[in-house]
Amino acid sequence: MAGRTEVIDLWPLSQAEIEHRDGMDLVRLFDTDIDFSGLPPVTPQDAWDRVRRGGYPEAVARAGDRRAAWWDGYIQEVVRFEIAELSAIEGLLEIPRLLRLIAHANAGLLNYAHLARDLGVSPRTSTRYLTLLADTYLVDLVPAWTRSARKRLVKSPKALIADSGLAWHLSGLGPEPPGLDSGRHLEAFVLAELRRLSDLTVAGPTLHHFRTSGQREVDAVLEHRDGRVVGIEVKAARTVRAGDFAGLRTLAEVAGDHFTAGLVLHPGESAVAHGGGLWSVPLSLLWTGI
Repeated sequence: MAGRTEVIDLWPLSQAEIEHRDGMDLVRLFDTDIDFSGLPPVTPQDAWDRVRRGGYPEAVARAGDRRAAWWDGYIQEVVRFEIAELSAIEGLLEIPRLLRLIAHANAGLLNYAHLARDLGVSPRTSTRYLTLLADTYLVDLVPAWTRSARKRLVKSPKALIADSGLAWHLSGLGPEPPGLDSGRHLEAFVLAELRRLSDLTVAGPTLHHFRTSGQREVDAVLEHRDGRVVGIEVKAARTVRAGDFAGLRTLAEVAGDHFTAGLVLHPGESAVAHGGGLWSVPLSLLWTGI
């Protein structure tokens, strides 16, 4: 069948798919005359409801304890059958623990040594377990972006639970309003949405993150095949401040002429241009498009 197939990764449903929309064509973000005005507003309640719900079809159709029971059963079935089939390994009880560790640091930089220490296994074993979780689409790894393709291979990726609802459940969070440390779950939600949209976009951009030695960072970097980049920062606050663009401005300096635009996605009322290709944009861009 060589040359006759097209591989499509089946992630949980995107928000656009749940709402029976086409969703955002990520290639359009690289248009120089792009206009984000007219996007629907997003309230914090709507944003967090979407994060908690996630995108597994069966979980979307359920609520409350029934949804939590489905997530628990799904993890058990994937570990007992899919992972067991992929590799005849011992210590299957450690894999759910690894999932919880990743969920508690959702969208954080991956440190293999620290993960192995917390799990109580060797770095080699933890790396093997993590590979199995990625192969079964429970975990997604987002590589670092630099101008040097070689350096990308040695910089730490971000690790996130591939479904935001499952991550929320694994973190032990309930229906109450999210705390100050829950911003990482909104970031992971956006990264997961971008992954789905990228995979569904013809000649879609690749997904990365950006971080400098001086701790300046951008949550997501989309790279076009021709080398152009769009940076995306995620904020849980409805009000976007000048300092929220600091990482994007650093990315613009590093990327030079390849920098196309920088967006701060947030639960807000409307899109605002801030000059230099920088915008603050409602999260609805992800499931509404432009």
